Order: sequence, then C-alpha cells, then structure tokens
Amino acid sequence: EASYSTEMQSLRDTLEASEVPPEARLADFLPVVLGGAGHGLTLEDWAVLYMEFALFAMRHPVAQRKLVEFDNAAIAGVAELITQERVRWGLKELESAESMARITQELFRGISLMRALDPGAVDEALLATALSFVTAALSNES
Repeated sequence: EASYSTEMQSLRDTLEASEVPPEARLADFLPVVLGGAGHGLTLEDWAVLYMEFALFAMRHPVAQRKLVEFDNAAIAGVAELITQERVRWGLKELESAESMARITQELFRGISLMRALDPGAVDEALLATALSFVTAALSNES
C-alpha cells in the first residue's frame, strides 16, 4: 500500500508539474511508468508479485477480500485523478472515471506482466504508445 501511495504521488506530481496538457507531454510520464512503485523493485517485479498474490488470493477468501479492497482503492484513486484532470482541462465525460481507471489499470498491469515474461517485447516505444492510447481515449471525451 505504501508503494502504491508513492506511485500515485509521483503521478500527481507529474500531472501538476506543467500547464501543458498530459497528451502533449507523454515523455514526462514514462519515468513514472518505468519507475515501478518504489522500494527498489521494478515495474516487472511488482507485476510478478501481484500475480503471485492474486493466484494465492483465488484460493484464500481472506486474501481475496484484501486484494479486491486494494484494487478498488487503487481504481478509486486513479478515477479521482481522471475526474480532476477532466475538470482541469474541460473534458466532458463519455465513460465513467471508474471504468476508465479500471481499463487503464488493467492495461498497464498486463503490459507489466508481458514485460516481465519477455522484456524485449515491451520497450519504451510500446509504453509510450500505450500512454498515448490512454490519453487519446481520455482527451477525445471533449
């Protein structure tokens, strides 16, 4: 949870660092994506740890509840950022912030796992394309 808080703060700081819309400065966000969530672990490390815990949680109801609570809190945090950015940039909502947050989280979780399995398959260019894809989906709501 502390690692997630660090990652979210890094994202907030990057969003607030400029008056230039995020879609016009995607390169600013690559270090956030590549930096992982702190504690010296890479994005790929976190993907593997999450997958291991998710598999464990599928067989243990208490762990499953905790993971679902964690995921829901993470999605709520991202949805809050999406809502704030929509207000900041005057974007109208075509899809709920929660749905967009869930899609974004799962897209990057999958990319992280793919990168953990085959680092050569996911380079910075693919990450930049994924960021562009997400920001285009969010910015085309206006």
